[in-house]
Amino acid sequence: MSSLLHQLSSHLSISVNMSSEPVIHNIFEPVTCTWQYIVADPFTSEAVIIDSVLDFDPNKLTVSTSSADAVLALIAKNGYHIDKVLETHVHADHLTAAKYIQHKLVRMQGSKPDICIGQRVTLAQETFAKRYGVPKEEIDNAFDRLFDDTVVFKLGGLEVKVLHLPGHTHDHLGYQIGCRCPFPFSPSSPGNILTFLPSKHLLRRLPLQR
Repeated sequence: MSSLLHQLSSHLSISVNMSSEPVIHNIFEPVTCTWQYIVADPFTSEAVIIDSVLDFDPNKLTVSTSSADAVLALIAKNGYHIDKVLETHVHADHLTAAKYIQHKLVRMQGSKPDICIGQRVTLAQETFAKRYGVPKEEIDNAFDRLFDDTVVFKLGGLEVKVLHLPGHTHDHLGYQIGCRCPFPFSPSSPGNILTFLPSKHLLRRLPLQR
């Protein structure tokens, strides 16, 4: 009897440990050298997309959706249901495919995932709007949800913590999903070393599995 209980206990322990770890798909976009991510709960197939890319040809001044379509194909192949489309910050090196992906997912899964980013994006929006003459209504409708620094939400059975990690940009976020390192985090080329150091100290304090 004790042997059976020990086996059951071991099995339950393994299941709990497994459920705390997400499945991570890293998708590299070579033109802009951007990493895109699909992160999923392996037991519920609930997933998020992080930092999707809309392809842009600077010579022809045209956009295409090859990178985004590859992400959508991987989602369909694995049977994932996308709960949120996440952005870490405003990107200077590529266009986001969040709106395109959101539109396609409504047809694919019958529900509309929120497009989310950190609350400090408003400063970048105001700056770009003034410079490029972007109408206010376009700024107001760009994102469905703006995260503050204390947000925690569920991804299936996983816990996702939103972390403000300035340095790469002032508004940069990391998403700690399960026990994994917050990602994506861009410590290279920090805009201001004084803003980057607190992010480094925060990461060192986290109990992480790498």
